[in-house]
Amino acid sequence: NNMAMAGEKYQSLMDMVKATNDETDVGGVVWLEHVNLTIADKENTETFYFGVLGLSRDPSKVFGDTIWANIGRQQFHLLVAKNDDPPTVVDGVIGLFMNKLQPLRERIAKFGPRLKNTKFACVGDKKGTLELIGPYGNRFMVHSDEDIDPSEMTVGNDDVPLLAARHEFMKKTFSVKGGPGIRYVHFNVKKGTAHRIMNFYTRMLGTIGTQLSPDHTAVCMGPNVSLSFKEGDVSEASKEAQKRLHVAIYVTNFKSKLKAMHDNKIAWTNPRFTYLDTCDDQEMAIRCRQFRFKDFVDDNGKFFELEHETRAVTHLDCYKNIFFEAPK
Repeated sequence: NNMAMAGEKYQSLMDMVKATNDETDVGGVVWLEHVNLTIADKENTETFYFGVLGLSRDPSKVFGDTIWANIGRQQFHLLVAKNDDPPTVVDGVIGLFMNKLQPLRERIAKFGPRLKNTKFACVGDKKGTLELIGPYGNRFMVHSDEDIDPSEMTVGNDDVPLLAARHEFMKKTFSVKGGPGIRYVHFNVKKGTAHRIMNFYTRMLGTIGTQLSPDHTAVCMGPNVSLSFKEGDVSEASKEAQKRLHVAIYVTNFKSKLKAMHDNKIAWTNPRFTYLDTCDDQEMAIRCRQFRFKDFVDDNGKFFELEHETRAVTHLDCYKNIFFEAPK
């Protein structure tokens, strides 16, 4: 179904990004820190994320079966699959922002041949956007603002103070707080669920939701970051391939959100990460300063699944320093 987005995919995703750029407020979710994916092997993963995309290797994860690939103030957490599990493939698009695309084109030419035995491909190159398929089938839209004059950012005068001018400039861009980052994750979802997903987020997490069209919604995940949900045909195979995906977010009013998850019986301890956190008991979740959930429910039952590692703003990793060197 991802291929069916061809033609209008760029415009619809760009419209989504602009529509969810609230000027001042972010709601109950204040930041999306990382996207966690399982991978098949380290070599092809490192070639793609560090070679092709030019992300920075987090120095805390140099050895072992886990790779952290940093972009701006966010990360991809990439875990080698266990027990012959297949790699995670998002049924949708991961949207990134980078300052310039020409260096990315050059890295594709340099490192792309090393991925010839994978699913890697560059399938679109339109002004301001490059579309890539990662080595396991994940689709990436890499956006840039190369056509915007950066001198506009510093324009101020007696009528428009400098900060007002700079924020007006930021509204024109696709950047994540003025630089590279994970701008959005866009999901293909079952018919009749896009508005229900948005309502779940606003009810359970206090997010700001946007109804982009009758079958397309988005929710704010912090400054200049969104999750997007557009209805289409969803196969059982695509649902299975998306398993083991999770996003890590920081929320306000942590205890009340934790209680709501328990009241709805959807707080969930991931057996893969019991060494890190558990939330079957609310008191232990508070001590861990995070909980997880994956089931989206309403009065008609469960209708969507996506794991969220949900953290308090007082979590020790909130505002942590993330090493990132912008690729040349």
